[in-house]
Amino acid sequence: MRKRILFLLAHPDDETFGTGGTIARYARAGAEVHLATATRGEAGMVGEPPVTDREHLGEVRAGELMEAAAILGIAKVHFLGFLDGQLASVPRSCCWSAPSG
Repeated sequence: MRKRILFLLAHPDDETFGTGGTIARYARAGAEVHLATATRGEAGMVGEPPVTDREHLGEVRAGELMEAAAILGIAKVHFLGFLDGQLASVPRSCCWSAPSG
């Protein structure tokens, strides 16, 4: 049975700077690797010189994440839709529920 691994991270680029080597290793070994990222990184820095304006930063960072995912061998990226900079205020009960049954 093929291994399936899910990495759950907060922002685009966390996959590259934090766990990139591990992701690439498992993907290269044949595991089906998924990444769930909580935000699109819309509160990050635009850079100097700026790569985009503040309004489009989340779109740009999401695009960069998709390119990194292809290089690392990630099978699918899941965007969870939380706002960058506001994760600490999200109630833990918002997202998790006990299995029914």
